[in-house]
Amino acid sequence: MTVERKTCPACHAVVLGSARECPRCRTRIGRPPLLTGSSEQTRTTCEFHPDRLGVNACGGCHKWLCADCEICILGQSYCQRCVYIYVDLPKVFDRLSKESAERVRLAREQERLAGELRIAHEMQARMLPQAPPHIPGLDVAGFSDPCREVGGDYYDYWSLPDGRLALCIGDVTGKGVPAALLMAMVKSSLFTLATENPAPGPILQSLAGMVRSLADRNQLMTFLFGVVDPKARTIRFANAGHIYPFLYRPSESRVVFLEANGLPLGAPLQRDYVEAEYRLETDDRIVFSTDGIVEAHNTAHEMLGFEMLQDVIGATRGLDSHATIHHMLTAMRRFTGRAPVEDDTTVVVVRLAGA
Repeated sequence: MTVERKTCPACHAVVLGSARECPRCRTRIGRPPLLTGSSEQTRTTCEFHPDRLGVNACGGCHKWLCADCEICILGQSYCQRCVYIYVDLPKVFDRLSKESAERVRLAREQERLAGELRIAHEMQARMLPQAPPHIPGLDVAGFSDPCREVGGDYYDYWSLPDGRLALCIGDVTGKGVPAALLMAMVKSSLFTLATENPAPGPILQSLAGMVRSLADRNQLMTFLFGVVDPKARTIRFANAGHIYPFLYRPSESRVVFLEANGLPLGAPLQRDYVEAEYRLETDDRIVFSTDGIVEAHNTAHEMLGFEMLQDVIGATRGLDSHATIHHMLTAMRRFTGRAPVEDDTTVVVVRLAGA
């Protein structure tokens, strides 16, 4: 034997059998009998306006009501007479007031969090270089754009006392506030280490130990630190799992990778970071980036990729560092179209301008 199951329209309690009233809130349950032989077997004319078609049945007297006659309370329609008979208005008003107060509280909480994220965004923007250093023979520019209010990408550059350029770029796994906090910790430690000894290998070794001890065990950071010497025309760097930088040499019309390998910061294994050194020529430009550009997708879920990015960099002959970054970002946005941005985007370009 199958027992009829109904749901109370007011409190959504399950009512079994042929009961016409909810045992919890005493709301009348059920619909008026169907009009057999009529094309409108679920609706008939409004009880109070015979020239109109009823849209809902009254929860008390079960008479059909049009839109102008019904009074909807917590998902159930009532006529004006049954509202005062079958509805516990004080209870309804109390419930509505509590729901309204909760919505107001949630709205204020969201507004507070949005304000704090705006402040965090401004603070993170101030942590990035506000202007490139003035070093004779070098043209430097950088850009970073988080896909959320705060991100995990980081870049920096500054001039050393002997006229060289120190630079770094990094990418924390994940996004949002946790990634931004780890990025801030790495930045605060980097300046102390680079002031004492700007050697790329030992700096990454120290940063790896710091990240391993302070960050979550599932949180890693790819990082690259290097020193560019415009007088010796060299770049010396160490790489902690970051994307290889690109070297564009206009005199040979080719774009190549500058290779150097190492584990990301925070990896459980301890390894030494081997430094790599490359010679530079006049008008050479070195492009550092995070995976936000390489892994950018379009609406067809196609990835930009390294080959296309090499072609984009190879088309920047005669451009300075700022124009090179603008050309790369324009090409990326033209490729992605209306596809949403899914990762932070960071680019640093260093061009050897000569004497």
